[in-house]
Amino acid sequence: MSPLESLIRKQIEEAGPMSLSTYMDLCLSHPKYGYYMTRDPFGEKGDFTTAPEISQMFGELIGVWLADLWEQAGSPEKCILLECGPGRGTLMADILRSTQKVEGFHDSIDIRFIETSPVLAGIQKQTLSGYEVTWHTTLEELGEIDYPVFVVANEFYDALPVKQFERVSEGWAERCVGLNDNQLSLGLSQPSQYPDMPAALSNGQTVEVGLVRQQVFEDLCGIIEANGGVQLIIDYGYRTGHGDTLQAVHKHRKVPILEKPGECDLTAHVDFQKLIETALDKDMQVSPLQFQGQFLRSLGIELRAAMLKKKATAEQREDIDMAVKRLCDETEMGQLFKVLCVYSRVDGKELQPVGF
Repeated sequence: MSPLESLIRKQIEEAGPMSLSTYMDLCLSHPKYGYYMTRDPFGEKGDFTTAPEISQMFGELIGVWLADLWEQAGSPEKCILLECGPGRGTLMADILRSTQKVEGFHDSIDIRFIETSPVLAGIQKQTLSGYEVTWHTTLEELGEIDYPVFVVANEFYDALPVKQFERVSEGWAERCVGLNDNQLSLGLSQPSQYPDMPAALSNGQTVEVGLVRQQVFEDLCGIIEANGGVQLIIDYGYRTGHGDTLQAVHKHRKVPILEKPGECDLTAHVDFQKLIETALDKDMQVSPLQFQGQFLRSLGIELRAAMLKKKATAEQREDIDMAVKRLCDETEMGQLFKVLCVYSRVDGKELQPVGF
């Protein structure tokens, strides 16, 4: 039994069943035993692989996309380039490499990371040695801002805790983690009435509510609306729908969500419609929701791949083709992952993000 499972069991014994949101937060972010606090989860030796780790092309195209928006904004003398959940720092390193010839861009950007993991922060410092980066664990640590903000959030929102509610005859019951025969198990709270739940669902159907996700997104929208800028979100999720999407991954394989607490990655699909509605309520401009494959192709990934292949070995050319397929094919990441851009004018200048 892991130390975190012992802690969770003790908490349940003392206080009763806990919300899935609390369980997810403990598993991922407990300061001593949380999944992200204790390891580098990325790559073949880890539990999953993200787009920046698949190919440099992903970050290079995002870099060119950001530089184009910066120029549309009038090439401001100072702006914040903020990445939420920056992984190993690979995406930012590729962004910076692809934009080093954009005159004035690197002098303008104040690079910030939102990162809670001391392990990953250490890796990021190595990856970005030579660049000045400021690390924060929360948005509040950003402090007062009075210049444009460009935010990148790749596979960030899916790792924020969600609650689950199941439709029952008396209303809605929250799914909780408790103990049954001395084993962690899922159960339901006492039914209650909750506002803003879908009306047409039948008994047994599930709705996920990401309160933490919603608050973080709303806070970032407030920062962008006040200062101008953009937030680019790339994640797996859905535009419409409902259901249980919470999953655990260990060594690139799905496992039960109550297995090995603190040793598996836990994620839930992003409800993009909810984000869109929130952004519109904040008077933000919102792009059409786009598939990742279509977005990357519209930015020129196939042209970039052809350029890289000119100086590549036969084996490298095959790797490049496989990377494009993995990032863009509808049977791979191409349609599962969605891209959303929310933005606000900068000093009166309208932005027109490409790729949508």
